Amino acid sequence: MPDGPVRVRLGMLSETLEQALDVAGDVWPTSGMGLGAIFERGAVSLTADGELRPIRGQAAAELLGALDDAREELLAAEAQYAFHRYVVFVLTREADELETTWLTLADQHLRIRAEIVAARREEERLKRALAALGLRTTPLPEHEELPSLGPDRPRKSRGMYANLLDGAAAVVAELDVLPERLAEADHLAEERGWATEWGEHARLIVFAHGLALAEGEREADALDPDNDATVREARQQARERFMGLEGRSATLRFRLFDLRHNNRIVGWRITALRIEERGMRNRLELFEQDRARLEQTLAARRAELGPAAEALSSAGDTDKESSWRTRLSRLFWS
Repeated sequence: MPDGPVRVRLGMLSETLEQALDVAGDVWPTSGMGLGAIFERGAVSLTADGELRPIRGQAAAELLGALDDAREELLAAEAQYAFHRYVVFVLTREADELETTWLTLADQHLRIRAEIVAARREEERLKRALAALGLRTTPLPEHEELPSLGPDRPRKSRGMYANLLDGAAAVVAELDVLPERLAEADHLAEERGWATEWGEHARLIVFAHGLALAEGEREADALDPDNDATVREARQQARERFMGLEGRSATLRFRLFDLRHNNRIVGWRITALRIEERGMRNRLELFEQDRARLEQTLAARRAELGPAAEALSSAGDTDKESSWRTRLSRLFWS
């Protein structure tokens, strides 16, 4: 294990990074050390169940206890909000990329389908020409359907999500973290299933908790714990912030579920389209091979028959027209 801090690159929203730099202050030689200290604080706190330090003072004990409870709720809400907001941002960007890929593949699918239909018609025309010259041909199967796209193209969610990420931008922060604290954080992520569920974003949970913890302790240090009115006001402010975050967090959690579900489905559709595209390209290649063979056979037959070939072709067209007229006559007059 290295003796000194290791450099960790961690994705987050720019607003989270700005808040972290403000909380860390300018007491650290480098911003990386200040950000690393926040991460380490989160790792230590979560390992020890992540509770805030109680506020001690001369104010009424029940007021201080109520304030501590409100701060605990706010701590969890702030940490979850910062994490969920970033993951929603990342998944929204991923959804845009998936949609672009899906639409590109869908357009390719339609183009290949049109080429197959044209190739099929050309093969039917060549076989009719051969039949008119007295050669037997194998008709194409009737009612053979090509894979077609469903009407449910992916759609971007609007309405309540339209302004959900206004002003958000992703950045990669560089943290200088002690190896033992990084190992603690990674072990915690594995133990609690964060690494499995969130992958590379699992470390942000630890950082977000450390940031919310540092913010809460900074506010506690600025509080007068001996004044009942001050403590009561601080509790009210904490409750209001918690309620505001709770509503926004609920929207983020629902959006997060929606994005993960939809991205998974679009990913499956992309895989299916790619498989279908390979099959359709193979089919188109077979049609092209058949067309080349039929054209050669038709040319050889015409050369064999000489001037009679044109007369036979004309007779075949006349017979075909008469056949269709007979069918229409039977349909309307029988």
